[in-house]
Amino acid sequence: MNLTPQKLTVYTSAVLIVLIVGIIVYVQVFQGQPTTTAPSGELVLDDQPAIGDPNAPAKIAVFEDFKCPACRTFEENVMPRVMRNFVDTGQAQVYFVNFQFLAPDSITAGIASECAYAQSETAFWDYKTYIYRSQGPQSQTWATPERLTQIAREFVPELDADELQTCIEERRYEDAVLADRELGERVGVTGTPSVYVNGEKLESGVYELIDQAVSRAVAQSQ
Repeated sequence: MNLTPQKLTVYTSAVLIVLIVGIIVYVQVFQGQPTTTAPSGELVLDDQPAIGDPNAPAKIAVFEDFKCPACRTFEENVMPRVMRNFVDTGQAQVYFVNFQFLAPDSITAGIASECAYAQSETAFWDYKTYIYRSQGPQSQTWATPERLTQIAREFVPELDADELQTCIEERRYEDAVLADRELGERVGVTGTPSVYVNGEKLESGVYELIDQAVSRAVAQSQ
């Protein structure tokens, strides 16, 4: 390409302008950003129900929907092994996070779990277990305030069932349930159950993958 001196001057000036603008943008965008801002998609579990040693090297977060049949299978077949092999041995702490998306009464069940958690952090874990054991067909609206209260009356005497029903009917913790779902969406939850170990999403909730992830976390902590 042959450039006359006049064209060369114009071309050089244009390149310099682009470079200067790029430098200004870099300074404004990167150096002007506050360093304390949490990145989008960070898995923050501070307010979630947790069980196990707070100092455990592995933090297992489980996102579930109470109407999800696969979640019931996970609770029945995988969680007992997780509790026995990792939580009871001090290797992991487990967090439950509501990801209620299948139906409106999924949200009602999530509210019930939050109401139970507000009453008793320890009774919450038994109540969660019995909700799954009492799970009805996904196509039916079974997670009603009356049914969720009856589950507490029958199986979790530590809970004040009357207070629980009032809390559910008033939908006191609906915002918390919806906030949990928004958290899940931010970190990439697309279905339930979804399992994260130390902030990293596993390909599935099978026990073997959890075992491998916990083992890595323990090894890294030593």
